[in-house]
Amino acid sequence: MVREAIREYAQRVGKLSEEERRRLLEVFDTMLPNMPARPAPETDAELKEIRAARRCGGRRHPVD
Repeated sequence: MVREAIREYAQRVGKLSEEERRRLLEVFDTMLPNMPARPAPETDAELKEIRAARRCGGRRHPVD
């Protein structure tokens, strides 16, 4: 998740105003300590599942 956020940030860095850039960095700094520490392979597997689901049209049943 952190790698994806950084990649997303890097793609937008030239397109954001200074105020927007600071706000996003503050949000990132606020959220980072709240993120559970998990092994990278576990996180990568979850991201792979999510991306595969998105390519296939997402959920196949409604969420409660």
